[in-house]
Amino acid sequence: MKVKIAYGILGFIRFTKGYYLVFITSRKRVAKIGKHSIYTVREMQLTAVFKTTTSEGRDDENRYLQFFKDINIDKGFYFSYTYDLTRSL
Repeated sequence: MKVKIAYGILGFIRFTKGYYLVFITSRKRVAKIGKHSIYTVREMQLTAVFKTTTSEGRDDENRYLQFFKDINIDKGFYFSYTYDLTRSL
C-alpha cells in the first residue's frame, strides 16, 4: 500500500462500479484574508472504495472516469481550512 499526502477530501462520487473518494493532492495558496489562507486545488486523485471483480461495464466506467478527470477544477474552486468562504465580506 502506497502512502500519499492529501490536503483535503472533496467528497465521494459514484459511477457504474461503485464509489470513489476524491482527494486534493496538490494545492496552491492564492490569497490571505487576515490570518486565514485561501487555497485553490491544483491536482486531485480518485481512489476506488471497491474491489473490481468483473470486467463487465469496465469501458463505461473508464469513460466516466475520464470525463470526471477532464473537469478543470483548478479554475474557480477555492477552499480554506480556517475561514468560511460562504461568509460575505
